Amino acid sequence: TVGAFAPVQPGVDTDQEIAWFKRTLKVGRALDATQTMEFFAPIRPGDVLSAQVSIAKIGQKQLRVGPAFLVTLERTCTNQSGDVVCRETREFFYY
Repeated sequence: TVGAFAPVQPGVDTDQEIAWFKRTLKVGRALDATQTMEFFAPIRPGDVLSAQVSIAKIGQKQLRVGPAFLVTLERTCTNQSGDVVCRETREFFYY
């Protein structure tokens, strides 16, 4: 296992998430492989958005240069009413 994923504080960007995974997985490089976003409701000026990130999947493979991991993150964004306004799925390749 790779351990618990620390909650991301508001205003923290993905670069810190990437750095956390690189330290935890003990790998040197990261590639942003894919990103998809779905929107379920309009987002308007003045809306207060919150996001929650979870690890959806971690796959591991041994390469000639060492271990490699494909990590899928899912981020769900809600507005001030608690309505889900968007969902983002990102895959990172760490090696």
